[in-house]
Amino acid sequence: MNWIELASAVGVGTIVAKFIDIKYLQPYIAKKQLSVWLRDKRFHAFSKLTKNLIAFGLEEQGNIKSPFEHYAIASDALLLIDNRNLCKKIDQFIVKRDAMERKMDKSESSTDLEKTYESLVNESRDIIVALRRELRNDET
Repeated sequence: MNWIELASAVGVGTIVAKFIDIKYLQPYIAKKQLSVWLRDKRFHAFSKLTKNLIAFGLEEQGNIKSPFEHYAIASDALLLIDNRNLCKKIDQFIVKRDAMERKMDKSESSTDLEKTYESLVNESRDIIVALRRELRNDET
């Protein structure tokens, strides 16, 4: 075999391999990297929101937050959630939690507050389960 033929065969093979890499592999790799990046961002945002939901905004000792601060904590997660119903649930939870805190400030009846608290605990658990589902459905 001639050296020139061998060199041209290697050159053509390299060009074909690079074409396959650019045409088919690079878009797949980019999509996979985006998916990993998005999952990582979701994990961090959902973790922060979950902490806030479980602790009712009292994750920092002695620091009671306003509803606006709760929305600020939830904002990253809300941007990354694809499910609109889940976004609405989170919004409603923050509003209801604020209403409960206002009732506590007014020293309303403890039985009414207990019912509201139990309802909010159940809602927070449902939201957390939905966040977990949202995070796991993104895996590819």
